[in-house]
Amino acid sequence: MPNRLLLNPTTNNHSFGEIVEMSGRGWHLPAGIIVLKSGRHKGPHRGFGAAHIMAEHVKEMAVAGHSTAEDYVAWIIQPGTPIYCEFDRMRGGQRVAVVRSRRGKVILEVDRNELGQPYYSVITAYSDTKAHGTRVGTVR
Repeated sequence: MPNRLLLNPTTNNHSFGEIVEMSGRGWHLPAGIIVLKSGRHKGPHRGFGAAHIMAEHVKEMAVAGHSTAEDYVAWIIQPGTPIYCEFDRMRGGQRVAVVRSRRGKVILEVDRNELGQPYYSVITAYSDTKAHGTRVGTVR
């Protein structure tokens, strides 16, 4: 069940943060919560969610003192964490956002639930702290 939502261990709900609606010249990011799915790892640099994070970044997680993807993502994403938009990586309506803190980086992709409401799904999380793209806001 790769689309099963995991709980944030800090809040004990499915939200790992919230992004408010943001727009600029030629771009739009809808408002939505950030969620972590159980995911699937398809190979090096291919996959999404907790399974992908565990397969690709378990050593980085251990160095930071975390043994689960849920703990690692919750540790990186905090209220006030900057959000960057990598405009050169936008793919056919799927907006890619990067949440970057001093602790690491989380790559997000916009998705929609069965009611058509937008949310942000964690694709991956890792220890890189370099900012790429344009800063567009902060996590709420």
